[in-house]
Amino acid sequence: MKRLTVVCAALSASLLSPAVEFYVSPTGDDGNDGSAKKPVKTLQRALDLTREIERDEQKTIVMKDGFYPFDKPVVFGKDDYDITVRAEHSRKAVLSGAVKLSGWKTDAQDKRLLVAELPFEPEEGVNYALTCGGEDRPIAVYPAQNRSRMKYKGGADRDLIAYDASAFPKGADLSALDLASVWLELPQEWATTVTLVKDHDPAARTFALKTPVTYPFSKFNQGFRMYNCRLGMTGPGSWMYEATAKRVVYWPLKGETAKTIDCRIARTGVLLAAAHSPGVTFRGLVLEGCTKVLDKKSKRANPYTDAPDLAALFSSWSCNVVVDDCEVRHCAGTGIWETKPTRCVVKNSHVH
Repeated sequence: MKRLTVVCAALSASLLSPAVEFYVSPTGDDGNDGSAKKPVKTLQRALDLTREIERDEQKTIVMKDGFYPFDKPVVFGKDDYDITVRAEHSRKAVLSGAVKLSGWKTDAQDKRLLVAELPFEPEEGVNYALTCGGEDRPIAVYPAQNRSRMKYKGGADRDLIAYDASAFPKGADLSALDLASVWLELPQEWATTVTLVKDHDPAARTFALKTPVTYPFSKFNQGFRMYNCRLGMTGPGSWMYEATAKRVVYWPLKGETAKTIDCRIARTGVLLAAAHSPGVTFRGLVLEGCTKVLDKKSKRANPYTDAPDLAALFSSWSCNVVVDDCEVRHCAGTGIWETKPTRCVVKNSHVH
């Protein structure tokens, strides 16, 4: 019996042995070994280091306090298990897909507005999020409250709509619409279609839609909303991006100037992804600055592959993925997305 007790005690000690730890710091270097004194700079490098461990034991990646810019997702795959990614201090490690806007100038078309160049190539059919001073700013929408009535036109394809000129402000120059930027929200009987505009005929007062509506239009004619256009710039705090000109247009709040304004715009669709992963825990992290796809029909990833869909944290066909004490903010679209999860948990977290 004494011998059995000794064996059990040894086994318990091995099970409770500390996990192998790798450290990440904004001031680290990916050439380092990932120790507490020599942290690496990126989460991707820390994940690569965990994959070099041949023995089966728990692996922990510790994110030190600070800001971590992402331009592409870090993907945990089928061979990544017993891994915990945690903030050294709860919600002090910020994983961000947003980039800072600089070089603000007064808009030549409207002196009330400021403009800045986009620091990346805008994607068609992608909605971005903007923060100023850490606060979300609403994207321009016309009309802001009640929908404007619209006459519907077009054949079986439902890809052509006609509008009444009275739906727009008097003197509005619709010929100046940047069709690479503007999109419409169209309610039908059982659904709502969000689509870019393929073509605009000001003389005929018609919009040709890039995505045809799915169902018949409502007999109650609920109208439409137009997003990301100058018509929607109706007050301080609103903004839009002009894809053709590759710039952001912003109406500053009182006290905000071209010299003092601090704005970031979302750039990345996904920050963290688990694809067929058998066990990953994310704890105490802040995820922010993600984009949204407008036309999910054509952009949505195949859930049977390892390609992540657009969400700050995306999980597909994984088990034992735990999201604990995390915050998701400043995203244009989905915060956490799980496809076919098994024993996955989201707890003690705030998604907004």
